[in-house]
Amino acid sequence: MDAALALFAQDDWKFNSRLTLSGGLRWEAQNHIADHDDWAPRVSLAYALDGNGKDKKTKTVVRGGYGFFYDRFSSNNLLTINRANIQHQVVLNSPTCDSTNVTSLNAIDMTTCSSSGGTSTASVPVKYEVASGYHAPYTEQLGSSLERQLFNGTSLTLTYLHSFGVHQQVTRNANQATGGTPQNSSGGYLYQYFPEAVFKQNQVIASVNSKVTKNLNLVGFYTLSYANGNGNGSASNAYNIDQDYARSGFVTRNSLFFMANYSGPWGIRFNPFLIAQSGRPYNITLATDPLNNFFNQRPTFATASTPAADIVSTPYGQFDSAALAGETLIPANLGNGPAAVADR
Repeated sequence: MDAALALFAQDDWKFNSRLTLSGGLRWEAQNHIADHDDWAPRVSLAYALDGNGKDKKTKTVVRGGYGFFYDRFSSNNLLTINRANIQHQVVLNSPTCDSTNVTSLNAIDMTTCSSSGGTSTASVPVKYEVASGYHAPYTEQLGSSLERQLFNGTSLTLTYLHSFGVHQQVTRNANQATGGTPQNSSGGYLYQYFPEAVFKQNQVIASVNSKVTKNLNLVGFYTLSYANGNGNGSASNAYNIDQDYARSGFVTRNSLFFMANYSGPWGIRFNPFLIAQSGRPYNITLATDPLNNFFNQRPTFATASTPAADIVSTPYGQFDSAALAGETLIPANLGNGPAAVADR
């Protein structure tokens, strides 16, 4: 059974007509992980730069806040762990089997198969586990904004957000081979939910809201985002996850959204919208991954010593598909995905 408990307290202090302070404290706990004591303080303020709270209306407000926000360990991960204990999955890389003269996969005696590199055997299924000492992931977030009423019915808001993710979860192969030998002599992949990744993100957001007429309302915002981290899903190197520190794959550098809401005759509403965004980073990987079976192993930059047959030319440079000693690994998420535009 997956169980979680949380308590939260908050209060607001209105010092005067212009300044309001808010504070809160949240405590969380969850079973199935070693961490059962998570404290998340949060503070914020709102200050009116003009107005007097009486006859002069406030048009400009500055807001700011800082807080900790925890992510819970997903019940889907628990289901994956239990499923692997019930339904066995075996991964064999470039297998060789003793069965001969067979005409179908069903006729192969899988117990006779062996795997190249000693990374897995037919008798050792894939397993999943939670890392010992697992700490719940959390994000420290700092934000500030300036909101200004430009004229009656129309306001503009500029916002800055800084996020720092700590103890972010990444999946790694805890039985990753070193020198061709798995840590567990029996072989097999042992996928571990490992909470030691990080990310840093900075965002600038400009938004506008305008009530043009009693029937027409316009809303739009633009976001500029930058983020880097080493928790891009699964680790290409279980013993050095910083090897994957690069642009985060979840970030769209530029994002634009615009929507109109029009109330027409006979109760008909029209809601056209436009979404435009730049492409997300993507990983350039090799075709095989016998080391971890994540298929996120990356090539290296080709050098003068790289055999011509192993060189792959791309818009991002020439890569060596069979890395040689001394060659530099290409960065994670080196590629740029296509931009997209959608409207309705």
